[in-house]
Amino acid sequence: MARIITTTILALSLLSCADQPPEENIAPTPMAMQAPVPVPDTVPQPEQKVDAGSGKPMLLEFTRDHCMPCVVMAPWVAELRKQHGKLVDINEINIDRPGNKELGIYFKVAKIPTQVYVDAGGVVISRHVGIATKAKMEASLKKHGFLDKKR
Repeated sequence: MARIITTTILALSLLSCADQPPEENIAPTPMAMQAPVPVPDTVPQPEQKVDAGSGKPMLLEFTRDHCMPCVVMAPWVAELRKQHGKLVDINEINIDRPGNKELGIYFKVAKIPTQVYVDAGGVVISRHVGIATKAKMEASLKKHGFLDKKR
């Protein structure tokens, strides 16, 4: 008996919906005609000023405890620190440790690993999201003039 009542109520509700006129007869808009979604610039814009403290440019490597790309990159970051530590502050920041999560939020880190390049004036000038080889990080340091001994 309950099954008959439920079926009847369902059938009546479907019929009442079918009797209503459609709100508008608008054809769906093709994807090509829809408004474009804004895409972030590929050229990073200065985001915020950072107190560099030492007056040297910085490479901030944001990592996590259980991030395998971060584990792979750790020796490369350590080698860069040994080779270029006099010219550039190279810091590995694990956002799983107390107090470091706020740094990740401040630097707008959404994915791990992320490398943030900060010039000597404290302006964030570039960032790279994802795994980066030692050669790629070193090339970025050179590109931004961080390894110029004339500074």
